[in-house]
Amino acid sequence: DITVNESDLVAITVNASDLDSDSLTFFYSSPINSSGMWQTDYNFAGSYRVNVTVSDGQYNATETFNITVLDVNRAPVISSLMPANNSVFNETDVINIIASASDPDNDTMIYSIKIDGKEASTNNSYQWITGYEDAGLHTIRATVSDGKSTASKEHAL
Repeated sequence: DITVNESDLVAITVNASDLDSDSLTFFYSSPINSSGMWQTDYNFAGSYRVNVTVSDGQYNATETFNITVLDVNRAPVISSLMPANNSVFNETDVINIIASASDPDNDTMIYSIKIDGKEASTNNSYQWITGYEDAGLHTIRATVSDGKSTASKEHAL
């Protein structure tokens, strides 16, 4: 039996001999190709039962085994954080902060938006109504997690 991670290449090496020294031909069941290989992808997690048959043209021998493809988590990706880096605002302005992200595994994502290290929102957006005491440079940080991996993006305003 073989265990691999999603996106790994499975290469089957078969050792067989024929007592009469006849030429041997190998046949593989799906998902293995005729060369004894299978390039897994990120959507192939699971168990697969595979047959390898060797033939001398007259007789066949078959071996059955399992391939287990383990799920590999891919981290979410933050595609944008608005407003843009180095945006300039006036005191008492309303600043709409929006983080856009995606997860290649379609996992549920949990967002966090922080302003100067303080939690502002646990959603992908936050409306910051600035006051006279908010003049100066501020750091906006968006973080998104799929429960296994995390991605962050930071801007200065």
